[in-house]
Amino acid sequence: MLSLSPSPSSSSSSGGAGWEAVCPLKDSRFSREPVEMVWSRWNNKLCMVDRNVKEGAVYDAGSDRWEEMPAGMLSGWDGPAAAEGDSVYVVEESSGVMRRYEWEGDTWRDVVRLEGLKGACAMAAGGGKVVVASRGGGTLTVVDVAAVGRGGGGKYWWEVVIPEGMRVMAMHVLPRMRRRRRTS
Repeated sequence: MLSLSPSPSSSSSSGGAGWEAVCPLKDSRFSREPVEMVWSRWNNKLCMVDRNVKEGAVYDAGSDRWEEMPAGMLSGWDGPAAAEGDSVYVVEESSGVMRRYEWEGDTWRDVVRLEGLKGACAMAAGGGKVVVASRGGGTLTVVDVAAVGRGGGGKYWWEVVIPEGMRVMAMHVLPRMRRRRRTS
């Protein structure tokens, strides 16, 4: 993993944001295996976990230091993950349960259990929604986590039809683009 982060205070020769060094990891345990990473906006932390060997680390951008991952976070991180707003979400692959991590209690809380989330293989989040690819990328389920949090009992999820013979390989939720209105 690169020990660099974008820095608005430094600039490159092209006038854009530059890079500055950050505290390096103590060891290279995450450089040999695929890891899951999510950014928690709530506390400005990057969470990394290697689910194969159940090891995790957390980078605290505010203090520029690496910490051990909290035990509850590591033990409950049992599937793909994504961060939305101030929350980190994970889907347990075999049961189809989506959970939200609560930093203050170091616990995971169930958000929803859906058949379409079983076999989850990738997640992305944005705009109050968490999108989950399941069953080898053959199923795509969108969960409106903002609506789930408000309650009310309405439908808070839907499936997106994947075209025949296609699979989701990767995904990213982009911010909504708005057209500027011309003023005369």
